[in-house]
Amino acid sequence: MSPVKSLPSLTLHRKTPCGVINVILRQDDGRTIFTTILGKAGGCAGAQTTVAYKLAELAIANGATIKDVSEVMSGHGCHLSSPTMPSCISAVSQILEEFLAGPDSGDKK
Repeated sequence: MSPVKSLPSLTLHRKTPCGVINVILRQDDGRTIFTTILGKAGGCAGAQTTVAYKLAELAIANGATIKDVSEVMSGHGCHLSSPTMPSCISAVSQILEEFLAGPDSGDKK
């Protein structure tokens, strides 16, 4: 049995009306991939953020960039969001933008 491949990762957080959302980013075969975890168990928001990142993962596997994904996720509100508190999906977009603005942003796909 071959050993499990371990990838270095970066976790960024943002507060949302439904709790803290964590976005775990990592490089795999030259692509940046990410996972989201909403800091509460179950519920509608948890399901939606899980589906959103899985769809983003599919898009990235088919040629989309993190920037493309961030732009699609940006600006979506919900009944609990406000100008100072983003919806869960908008929070993911903000985290991805923060990641892209980092010191090595020119190398990220």
